[in-house]
Amino acid sequence: MSYYNTNSESGETLSRSKERADTMKDQILHLFRENAGIDFTPFEVLRQLNTRSPITSVRRSITDLTMEGFLEKTDKMRIGDYGKQNYCWRLSYQSRLF
Repeated sequence: MSYYNTNSESGETLSRSKERADTMKDQILHLFRENAGIDFTPFEVLRQLNTRSPITSVRRSITDLTMEGFLEKTDKMRIGDYGKQNYCWRLSYQSRLF
């Protein structure tokens, strides 16, 4: 599920929100596939996408892609935008085969 309807949207608003969430997931997966072997923190993904989306949306998409087996969380960490350590993700080995 790409969009978690925690604010009880409905109708056209819900449809647009789901579409935007799916688009972000597709963009993030494309970024990782184009840069196979490179690790990214969520903040680095956000900068690469050059979007005004909130970091929470990027993190949600990364979590979904990880649960779906496309990405894997690494043990590596780098400092993020708020001065705190952030884990890195990479394209999963299985995803590199396709």
